[in-house]
Amino acid sequence: MVPLEFKPTAREVDRLVLQVDSFTANLPWELLQAENSEPLVLKTAMVRQLSTQRYRRNVRTAPDKTACLIVDPSTKNFGEYYTGTSVDELPRLSGAIKEGDIVLAKLREAGYSDENISFSPSETSALNVLHNLLNRPYRILVISAHGIFDAPHIDGQSRTGVVLSDGSLITAAEVGQMEVVPELVFLNCCHLGKIPRTVEYNRLAYSISRELIEMGVRCIIAAGWAVDDKAACTFAENFFDQMLIEKESFGNAVHKAREQTYNKHRSTNTWGAYQAYGDPGYKLDPESKAGSSSSSKLCALDELLYQLQKILMKGKQPNKSKPTINFVNKTISSLRERTPPEWFELPEVLEALGKIYADLAGEGFEIARNYYLHAISLEDKKGIVAIKTIEQLANLEARTGEQRKNRKLIEAGIKRLKALVRLSSLNDKDPSPNPERTALLGSAYTKLAAYGITKKGRKWTWEPLEETLKDAANAYKTGTETNRPAYPYNTLNALQCELLSKPETKTKNNISLAQSCGETARKKYQESGKLWDAVMSADASMTAWLLGAKLPPVKIDGKNKKDDFESLKKIYLDSISGVPASNRHLDSVTSNLCLLAKFLAVRNQKDDLEQAEILKRLANEFETQSRCKF
Repeated sequence: MVPLEFKPTAREVDRLVLQVDSFTANLPWELLQAENSEPLVLKTAMVRQLSTQRYRRNVRTAPDKTACLIVDPSTKNFGEYYTGTSVDELPRLSGAIKEGDIVLAKLREAGYSDENISFSPSETSALNVLHNLLNRPYRILVISAHGIFDAPHIDGQSRTGVVLSDGSLITAAEVGQMEVVPELVFLNCCHLGKIPRTVEYNRLAYSISRELIEMGVRCIIAAGWAVDDKAACTFAENFFDQMLIEKESFGNAVHKAREQTYNKHRSTNTWGAYQAYGDPGYKLDPESKAGSSSSSKLCALDELLYQLQKILMKGKQPNKSKPTINFVNKTISSLRERTPPEWFELPEVLEALGKIYADLAGEGFEIARNYYLHAISLEDKKGIVAIKTIEQLANLEARTGEQRKNRKLIEAGIKRLKALVRLSSLNDKDPSPNPERTALLGSAYTKLAAYGITKKGRKWTWEPLEETLKDAANAYKTGTETNRPAYPYNTLNALQCELLSKPETKTKNNISLAQSCGETARKKYQESGKLWDAVMSADASMTAWLLGAKLPPVKIDGKNKKDDFESLKKIYLDSISGVPASNRHLDSVTSNLCLLAKFLAVRNQKDDLEQAEILKRLANEFETQSRCKF
């Protein structure tokens, strides 16, 4: 199969780049071996390059030391979605787990901090794996898992990719959703694990590699057939040692890893399984990248926007301490020293700063409001600042007005939101208002109602609140009175406001409506992975409870007991466990619970005080900057 004129040339060169197409890529070139001699790749650094006419324009890569590791993810319910097998899930991959630990250790040795490494360990669900994958930009992506090629799905289609739980896959389409493209992808779907069907690993390796190359990934390692676990760990350890610690080029790192694997595991052919695609001279050298040093000057506006995005994402990471306002001030001050001053007068930069401070909640709101005001007051020549910035400005005005007891600020936010709602109703084809804007308007009205609570002698006055709460309910409902699918946030908040202003709202139909909103929110969360959708399912249970529904018992000291506070606490904490949330997100959850508790306490009808105390205690369970007091 090898042309005669190619053979002597291949024996003499110490570096070889093979340009392959869709057919020749499926051939095991790495196993080339002359009679009575060692394999060619032991003396020749061999890398493949793909012949293709497709490619992504304007490829962006991450300038920092960031990496994503996905190791032996859960494959639960595999058999429900793929025909030809009766197994519920594929076997665990002990080799993949060891390989992941090795790569993680090498990343740490090379100076990658834990906060810059997204690690999805064994049995992580599809939802969390995909969230981690798309959560932030990465320079390195490592996947060690089960893979399938052209597997028949129950919908009659064939699927190719990395297997996750509940029928989900990681395909090039998922990686393609990453706006910032990884520079290096290490893909091993060939660990020794019994799969209930034959997998054409070589075609799987080529299929995914081709898509990754065409979207702009610089270098790819993909195993082309089933590998020995111990040999695979040797290859991974040596490859990442060369790339990360020794700062070797991609071609040399692959060559040395193959050599070490061959010498230590001669009884296997794992040394030849790894197909290397990309630029043989590429080096993964973070120190040479602009922006990797805290004191280096930023050369492009995109670098500044990326650094600001990093600050924003730091506040959203689950189970991590949130950045303080002092930390943010110092970080942004350092960025100012590394950039031309005029960049901090650009609308897109001001908008990004507004988002950062808004997520801090508390004292960050006023700073965020000033940045948003500045952003919308400037001429936006690039057309980058969206109307959403004005929505967020109005939302901050209402929230800051509530915190500072400033009625004019709340009313300013309401005025802006009313104008935006009218703007979204001018479309002849779809005259219905934007539901998100009506939701913000309803929320602003509830804050105005809270401002209106006054005390005469020892009694709170309720009557002035009723009209404002009716305005809030009407605003929420306006965004749902269309043929669009139900918008759970609007519907639930409308039910809460109507419950307060119209006690007759406590009906079985409304309880069912609240519960169906919970189902809708859970389905949306499965798709989005966003905190709002996660919390909305808990809000639905809480709203149904306020309307008269019973809560499930909760296990206390090993026994099932009826305790409404503990039941709601479990529902809310379960809903947000592991979901990225900033201080502002948590503040929003707390604020709504506090407002409801306050309104119930002021109304003081049957069961109001008991429910108010439960909601107040529940609000104080969340980590926020201020406790619920009234």
